[in-house]
Amino acid sequence: MSTFNVRLRKMHNFCKLMFNKSSYIPCNAKREFLKVAEGTIEYSRFGNGEPLVLVTGTATSMNGWDLRFLDELAKSHEVIVFSNRNTGGSKFIPRDYTIEYLANDIESLRVGLNLSVISLVGISLGGAIAQQYAYMYPQNLKHLTLINTFPPGNLMVPPKAEVINILENIGKSKLPNYPSLVKLVLPSIWSFFTIAIFHFRTGGSKNSVPKSTLNEQVSIIKEWSTHANPASILENIKVPTLVLVGEMDKLVPPTNSRILKENIKYSKLISFVSGVHILFFQYPQALAQAITNDIMVSR
Repeated sequence: MSTFNVRLRKMHNFCKLMFNKSSYIPCNAKREFLKVAEGTIEYSRFGNGEPLVLVTGTATSMNGWDLRFLDELAKSHEVIVFSNRNTGGSKFIPRDYTIEYLANDIESLRVGLNLSVISLVGISLGGAIAQQYAYMYPQNLKHLTLINTFPPGNLMVPPKAEVINILENIGKSKLPNYPSLVKLVLPSIWSFFTIAIFHFRTGGSKNSVPKSTLNEQVSIIKEWSTHANPASILENIKVPTLVLVGEMDKLVPPTNSRILKENIKYSKLISFVSGVHILFFQYPQALAQAITNDIMVSR
């Protein structure tokens, strides 16, 4: 088959998906809210199987996931997506925004939904939150997946200076500087349209992140990078762990994933040579299948 015909077929399949979003399992899910001690967690659950909780990164809510990725996961798991505190529809009383509180929110969700043990998938900042959860609640965790994320303390390899500058200034202007962030996390303008078409939406919920929360999330990353005893976190992650890395990631240097692999005892690493930061938009099915397969092998 010629290169032209391959591209034509890909375009045809893409358009079929674009105009038939109702066929996805997540599209039949409801947007729900869980009252907890300090506020309300926005979440949605769908699929069948053991519970798999997804933790988002910076500047996004639960609506930032790719539908194709979620749909593939939901074929083997009950998938639970939620918005971190003060993003999307998750509203919490004002207080210091710390990684410990964000990990506690996952535990509040687990308890509130009457789940026994869970598996976690965390990307970027969400991966750091997932590591903190694994440290704080090891008895409640079955499997951990870390996507393009970073270890704590002096084990973290920072991005280039220009990337740090974009992150530090994203929430300081009148309008958050999302275009600069998009250039960092996506490979092309085509992927930008992918994000617009396939991100997860339910019940009118928006992918809203206030500037104040953006700044707090950046502060969390800084605090994570100054953690006094990173070994105390990683050495206490005792569950099977899958590390997924895009080798073309500009936001989080890929070396971080290899450091995680070296320091987490029961871990394995899968590398995507052409992968950028938001891997699930590039390889939605392959990424979901890798996660599902590793969880099944770990049983």
